[in-house]
Amino acid sequence: SFSTGSGIITIAFLVMFGFFFLITLYFQFVKGYSPLRAGVATLPFAATMIAVSPRSEVLVARLGLNTVVGSGFVLMATGFGLLGLIGPTTSYWLIAPCLVVMSSGMAITMPPATGAIMASVPLNKAGIGSAVNDTTREFGGALGIAVLGSVMLSAYRSNIDASAIPPEFREAARESIGAAIGVAQQAGGDQAGLVVAEAGIAFTDAVNVAFVTAAVVALVAGTVVVALGRRS
Repeated sequence: SFSTGSGIITIAFLVMFGFFFLITLYFQFVKGYSPLRAGVATLPFAATMIAVSPRSEVLVARLGLNTVVGSGFVLMATGFGLLGLIGPTTSYWLIAPCLVVMSSGMAITMPPATGAIMASVPLNKAGIGSAVNDTTREFGGALGIAVLGSVMLSAYRSNIDASAIPPEFREAARESIGAAIGVAQQAGGDQAGLVVAEAGIAFTDAVNVAFVTAAVVALVAGTVVVALGRRS
C-alpha cells in the first residue's frame, strides 16, 4: 500500500504539473491571455477538485481503492486526449470541460492514494509517511514539468515551418515560441504577424503531442493499478 500509494501520487502530480505548465503557456502565447486571465482560465480545474475530492471516500468504500484509482487515471487520460485535439483558435468553452474531466479523475485518485500511504505506517511514524507523501508530490511535479516540457519543446522545434519566416528571424523562431514572439515584436509589421502565426501553430501542435503523451502515461498507470488490485 505504501509503495502503490507513492507511485500513484508521483504519476498523478507528474501529469498535473505538466498540464499546468503547458496550458498556461498555451493560454498566454497562443490565445494571447494575460497572466491573470490565464490563471483564471484554470479555475474550473480547482473548483472541480474541491467539489469531487470529498466524494472519493464513498467511492472507495463501495468499489475499492484500485478500481477508483484506475477509473481516475482513465478520466485523466480522457481529459488529456481531448486536449490533444485543441488548435490555436479553439474556444475556451470547449477547453474548460476537458479541465473538468481531468480534474475529476485527479480528485478521486489523490485522496485514496494519500490515505493508503498514511494507513500503511504505524502511528508513531505518521510524520515519515507524511514526509514521503509530500516528497512524491514534489518529485512528480518536477518530473512532469521536465518530461512534458521536453516533449513539447522537441515537437515544437520539429514542427515549426521556418521556410515561411524571414531569414533573420528563423533561428529565434526555432528556439521557442517565447523567442519567436520576442523577435516578432521587434520586427513589427506584416512580418511580425507571420512569425507569431507560424510559431503559434507549431506550439499548439507540440502541446498536443505532450498532452497525448500524458494521456498514455495516465492510461498505463491506471492499467498497472487495476492489475495490482486483481493480484492482491
